[in-house]
Amino acid sequence: MLSVLLALAAGATPAPVLPSFAGVTLGQTAQQLVAERGDPLGDREQSGETVYLYLTPAGNLEQFMHVKAGRVIAVAVSATPPQDPSQTPTATTALPSALGVTLGDPATAVAAIRKDRFVRTDQTPDGPSSIYSDNHGLFYAFLIVNGKVAQITAQMSNNWVAFLGPSNAKPALHDGASFADAIVIKAANEEAGVRAEYAYLALHACDASGAGKWIAPQQSLVTNGGKNYDKVAARCSVNNSSRDFYFDVSSFLGKT
Repeated sequence: MLSVLLALAAGATPAPVLPSFAGVTLGQTAQQLVAERGDPLGDREQSGETVYLYLTPAGNLEQFMHVKAGRVIAVAVSATPPQDPSQTPTATTALPSALGVTLGDPATAVAAIRKDRFVRTDQTPDGPSSIYSDNHGLFYAFLIVNGKVAQITAQMSNNWVAFLGPSNAKPALHDGASFADAIVIKAANEEAGVRAEYAYLALHACDASGAGKWIAPQQSLVTNGGKNYDKVAARCSVNNSSRDFYFDVSSFLGKT
């Protein structure tokens, strides 16, 4: 408080403390997001927003980052589908919680949130999504599927977004066509990093129709310029075209 008062007395505007959810700083620029988390595994345009998909560093949660006017205004978190039910990940990211509700809780946990924080319930293709306010500029949406909380979304209020203003800084994304344009993967260990690589391939169609999938029968660790990369030789499932994908594995190589 003293530092804020001193800043005001000096005529300066103190920097706001940006809210966070599930390890994601809301209000940060898209450029800051990519610098911290690496390249998104996929992206799409949705209602005037760009949505970036990431896995958490341990690879057990999906995070959908909603970017508008160059800033992260919302993040939706859900569990990743199990790749192999017989295997347990060596590391996991803690399940996120909001207003006393944890991802995976029964729907009754949402019903127990204070009634004065309830905003509305939306019907989505996946199920009902109940929205609550924390009374501090954030809204939380709880998606219920099969009686459980399948996704939690945290979104900044319009007042927050207006206060921060737009950012014109554009993140530099990579398509993996060469060493210089290698896709940057940030992960806690090799298991999560390789999982992210294959998630990237699954989210990018190999033909114009969008029906083709990349099949990756060969993967190798290569070195260039003193850095290590995963080189994935992929083939298109519909037309047999092929290409190599290069992934920057600096963040997780050798980690278990």
